Amino acid sequence: MPINYTKQGMKRPNVVNQWTQEQVKEIMKCGMDIGYFAENYYTIVHPKRGAMLITLHDFQKEILHNFQNYQNNVVLSARQVGKTTCSGIFILWFAIFNDNKFIAVLANKQLTAKSIIDEIKYAYERMPDWIKPGIVEYNALAIKFDNGTEIMAAPTSPDAIRGQAVSLLFCLGGENTVEVRNKKTGEIRNVSLEELYSNSDYQ
Repeated sequence: MPINYTKQGMKRPNVVNQWTQEQVKEIMKCGMDIGYFAENYYTIVHPKRGAMLITLHDFQKEILHNFQNYQNNVVLSARQVGKTTCSGIFILWFAIFNDNKFIAVLANKQLTAKSIIDEIKYAYERMPDWIKPGIVEYNALAIKFDNGTEIMAAPTSPDAIRGQAVSLLFCLGGENTVEVRNKKTGEIRNVSLEELYSNSDYQ
């Protein structure tokens, strides 16, 4: 399906940006500080206030800081505390400030994975054009930017991300499994996400 670039918030690919000095400073600050990026450019839907820029709790700032600075993260917490929103923030931030990356969002149900993409789209469409990349692909389960970075959502299955060089893997539920290649032996097999996180042979 063709992309509707007339829709508000959709940026055409390969637009030549003419940044002001202040915009360059903002882009650099956002690239260095994900918390600053979130509170100034990531729009959420508040159940009572409607659309608004997110105000992070201290524990959310800590989660985002860890996402930004550590390769592997496992979050254990109560339900409904903003973990998914933090993940959406990090995925969009990572996609904007990294070229030619493949980001996989996996969940036990496709609808759950798609909900993450929907939240990311909502925030993207409300960001100013000068800070975001243009859109090459934009559908229910995938976003591809003109910087070469792609976000894809899928249910966990043996071939969900087969053949992809994944730079960032976001998974809901440690009991789910993915098919991976052991970097030392070359063996391909299904492993639980818990094993994937803990075994350096797959990282």
